[in-house]
Amino acid sequence: MPIKAFCWILLLLSGCALSPDIRVDTNLKASVYNEISSRYLPRPTFVKVRAVGEEYEDMAVTFETYADKDKLTTFAKSHVDEYLALIDKYLKWFDLAVSRKDQIYKVLGDADGNGGLFYRFSFYSGNAREHFLVIETCSLGVCMEEVEDKLILNRKNALTLRRLLVSWKKGDIKAPVDAVYQ
Repeated sequence: MPIKAFCWILLLLSGCALSPDIRVDTNLKASVYNEISSRYLPRPTFVKVRAVGEEYEDMAVTFETYADKDKLTTFAKSHVDEYLALIDKYLKWFDLAVSRKDQIYKVLGDADGNGGLFYRFSFYSGNAREHFLVIETCSLGVCMEEVEDKLILNRKNALTLRRLLVSWKKGDIKAPVDAVYQ
């Protein structure tokens, strides 16, 4: 069987095993740099979890840039504890940087993802009062260089992402029961 035909069959079979995505109601807002205002401003942001089999294994955060392009960061449920540890480190550094009026850009650490991806979490100071959590998607040791490809969150939204990840890990994000809607 030719490789191309095998790939199509595999794709079709894996698609049949997927359950519908669940859109998560959240106030999470990614920030994107606005050149006119010279500030990071919140953009429309959407979160959904994708089921693979019976479990919801991926959480996708999609946000709009000013170039009318949607950007996507997908977290893996099997690595939620890594993400939480890095968000907690950001929160600790945030308090320290605010109290000292420091401005820094420093990598917090890396966390694994699905499919050979990993995520680099960084601490970025916009000024002495604004400090952002920056999440870059990386593969084969290379991270995205364009700033608009990075998920950038202020403190409030880093806390919102943390709450979402904890809820997802605990199993509180569930699919609607189709039987109710007859």
